[in-house]
Amino acid sequence: MTIKVGIIGCGRQAPKHISGYQAYGNVELIVSDIANDSALALSRKFSTRVMSLDEIINDPEIKVVSVCTPVKTHDEIISRLVENKKHFICEKPLSTSKSNLNAINAKIEINNLVGMAGYIYRFASAFTLGKNFIDKVKSSENSENNISESIDRAYFRIGGPGSHAVWQHKKDDQGGAINEMLVHMLDLMIWYFGNITDIYEVKKRIHYPTRIVNGQTINADVEDYVLIRVKTEKSVDVTIEADLMSSSFTQYAHFSGKKASYTGSIQPTIPTCLHLKGDKLDSPSVHMHGYKNLYVDQIKYFLDCVLKSNKHDKCTLEDSINILNSIQRIQNFN
Repeated sequence: MTIKVGIIGCGRQAPKHISGYQAYGNVELIVSDIANDSALALSRKFSTRVMSLDEIINDPEIKVVSVCTPVKTHDEIISRLVENKKHFICEKPLSTSKSNLNAINAKIEINNLVGMAGYIYRFASAFTLGKNFIDKVKSSENSENNISESIDRAYFRIGGPGSHAVWQHKKDDQGGAINEMLVHMLDLMIWYFGNITDIYEVKKRIHYPTRIVNGQTINADVEDYVLIRVKTEKSVDVTIEADLMSSSFTQYAHFSGKKASYTGSIQPTIPTCLHLKGDKLDSPSVHMHGYKNLYVDQIKYFLDCVLKSNKHDKCTLEDSINILNSIQRIQNFN
């Protein structure tokens, strides 16, 4: 059976979602963008149909939608999708409003829908190994909630040029290093170590108030660098640095303590290193992963939850609510 899929927003993220749907197979793709030229260009590239936003939302045969638009548009689009009983996957952050997230979550549960946020890092093998490692450490400590005897500190780093879109550098458009970059590392931090209990330090800076984006000079008014130092529910001290000014993309995570250490990255050139004292060999294990299109795994997971009724426990609305709670605490820290 062929399933009709709507792609709303035809910018940089849309082709990544399309690659995932095409790998899954048996899909008919329909694209839409407020800039019709962008929709037509994407349509020609991937041999898809073009519809307006209203047509996708109101078409009863389109049951699944990817939302690949700027953050400030998410609330309205997702609310309309849910009202029309459509499953969706939306680029992060799903919303910057807790009340909207709670309302969407309630409607999803009532209508038995799958609503998923695009926190792609959970599908990287390096970070899946990291989660399995954390679970192993918990098991060795015989404690469900406290792993600090083995791991007591963690560092997450993510950065990139941040120059592909004007909205990425505008506060009113909900851009900035927090919404664009930090959220990915907050998602991993919460997945591994639980929610924030204390905040020690927050630094936010605009290092480049003037930017050249697609040949246009713009004034940036939202942070392009952020550093946070926090403690989590599992008593781990965490530092996260995120920026929109690195010369090229960089990302990795490292955590360690008296009995365990881990290093991993989404980048294929950085190996995953695991060490748990008292393990069988009591020596580090090293894994190289190579390049993998994570959108293939992400879209497969999403569609399997929709079509096969698989349990949906990754990148849920509850996860987005936890991340937003952390962001709001960070933004309000003095």
